[in-house]
Amino acid sequence: MIEIKYEGRTYSASAFAKEFGLSYSRVLRNYKKGYRDAELYAASINKHEIKINDHVFPSKHAAAIHYGIPSSTFYRRLHQGKLYIDDFDGSKAEVS
Repeated sequence: MIEIKYEGRTYSASAFAKEFGLSYSRVLRNYKKGYRDAELYAASINKHEIKINDHVFPSKHAAAIHYGIPSSTFYRRLHQGKLYIDDFDGSKAEVS
């Protein structure tokens, strides 16, 4: 089992990915490349922030997790311009 120590806690790879809104496959890939602990987090984050209705997320994946939407659905709807978030009364999300 992979153990990742970050901010004073120890995580499995899946728990680490879930806790920080990261892609599990990206965490594993970077771990296999030799990244550990804080370096693993830095290498695994998607560095493209996304802003949805004045809320800034570190990645599209993190936004999808926040709203409980599967990542593939989130990406597809965002690309098609059909991203609607129930938290915003069914209104179209303003993405920048």
